[in-house]
Amino acid sequence: MWLYEKNELSANLPIALSDLWTLLENKSNISWRSNVIRVQTNPSTREITEFYPHGQLLRYQLLTQRVRKYRIYRIEHRYFSGYLLEEYHYLNEQTTRITLTEKIRLKNDFYGLLSKMAFSFKQGQALYLSDLESLVYKQMRKEILPVI
Repeated sequence: MWLYEKNELSANLPIALSDLWTLLENKSNISWRSNVIRVQTNPSTREITEFYPHGQLLRYQLLTQRVRKYRIYRIEHRYFSGYLLEEYHYLNEQTTRITLTEKIRLKNDFYGLLSKMAFSFKQGQALYLSDLESLVYKQMRKEILPVI
């Protein structure tokens, strides 16, 4: 079996740590996500299922969290499984660093080889952070612009 692929990506966002934590706590709000078409949540099992174009879906189960510090999810896809660690770092009153670390185990060697040639798991992290950054900047502009 293919061992695993570990990816880590960070972004510094101009948002207070508590605001970012609150924003990402509501997993049902996907209006800002460019590649997710639907989400289904089950609070009793702490499971989130994201639906993507072309019929793909990804299940997350929240294993543990420490408020405003980190969240750890177990992730399951038909081709891979693993863990996602979201870390939140206070930089100053209006800046927070979010770090995403994925440790993925592909379900067979063929998928592992294919993923190395055709797909990077880091692309998913980069898109998530890019969408999040766009949302934060849109919210900032709304606060700065005067209401007429």
